[in-house]
Amino acid sequence: MNTRQHIVRIGPLTILSMVIVLGLATMAVLSFTTARASQLTAQKQADSIQALYENERAGQDFLAQVDEELSRMRGGAAGAQDAAAAVRAAVQDDDSQGREVSKSFTAGNRTLKVVLAIQDDLTYSVEHWSSEAKIESKEDTHLWQGA
Repeated sequence: MNTRQHIVRIGPLTILSMVIVLGLATMAVLSFTTARASQLTAQKQADSIQALYENERAGQDFLAQVDEELSRMRGGAAGAQDAAAAVRAAVQDDDSQGREVSKSFTAGNRTLKVVLAIQDDLTYSVEHWSSEAKIESKEDTHLWQGA
């Protein structure tokens, strides 16, 4: 009786194929993870830029409104102090005093602060125009303090 045992032989080509398949699977997972992280980062950036442009548009509208108010007063006897008070009332000023008119605009995580100074000839100059972003981190940062 001849009994033959079937022996499975794993040759070098089979081992090489398995290593290649495992390497490709690892690369696919890493590629997917990186693409997802890039998508989230790009979305955050897009939201931030959109908020920046919304604030800039609101700031430009504010300047147009101030310019319109000042142009109404230019023929009269109003001084810069009176004009600033009238403009502050018209544009619902935050809390400025004297010849200054200020307003803040918030969209998303960004805030635009605009401060104008009313001149004697009933024009204005931009004293302050700054945009700030509020960054919210949900992670606690624990830095290594050394050994």
